Amino acid sequence: MELTKQPLFIGQEYALRTKPLFWKFDSSWPEKKSTPNHWVSYAVVDQNWKLVASNDLSYFELYDIVADTYEKNNLKEQHADVTRKLINSIKQWQKELPTGPCEKLFSKERQK
Repeated sequence: MELTKQPLFIGQEYALRTKPLFWKFDSSWPEKKSTPNHWVSYAVVDQNWKLVASNDLSYFELYDIVADTYEKNNLKEQHADVTRKLINSIKQWQKELPTGPCEKLFSKERQK
């Protein structure tokens, strides 16, 4: 199912996303003093929740990105059930990730 915001612009309802979105970053943990805000290795957004986590999932933060667009209030303790659910979804997603790039990702031109 294609999600588009076009109906929103003409005053119609549009379908909400039903599957979470995942991101993986190469970041160091523990965080470096030179880059204290660059520790996130994984992120997942599911409905109004956004969870960011360190590369070993030992540290994470949870935000309600609808109510708190600037992500100032870490809600991981107040919503432990949501936090567990999203951490588990990252763990499941990790199992599906390839260990490295496969040949299908490279063009024939690059293989010359």
